[in-house]
Amino acid sequence: MSRAAFRTLGAEDEEEDDPRKHDCKGKLDQREAVFNFKQQKLQTDMEMWFMEEIPEIYGADSDDLDESLQEDAQAEIIAKICSTGDCEAMRQTLLDWLVQCPDPHRRDDFVGKAVSMALKVNMAGRSQK
Repeated sequence: MSRAAFRTLGAEDEEEDDPRKHDCKGKLDQREAVFNFKQQKLQTDMEMWFMEEIPEIYGADSDDLDESLQEDAQAEIIAKICSTGDCEAMRQTLLDWLVQCPDPHRRDDFVGKAVSMALKVNMAGRSQK
């Protein structure tokens, strides 16, 4: 490496790095949930469970599921329900998402378990604050 790569910072360099002199004043708040380690682990466990259970309740191979039920959509739904503490909102979000499910009993069992798991994610954040 050349010595130029290790040069010391001068006053003009410090001015360029001054955040008050940039147009961007900070990070844009995108309303994304920030989870602690325990919440992230619980959410990952939930994602793995969804990947196994969704094909089961639809009686189809995961590749044959509608795009709205694939892994990316599952992750979005999980993030959405884990970000709220309202059980009824969680339940309704899941029921709306699974509206085409052919077996209402299996769907309702799934929704109950998913809401329980989402509450655990939510509560793991409260206990560490």
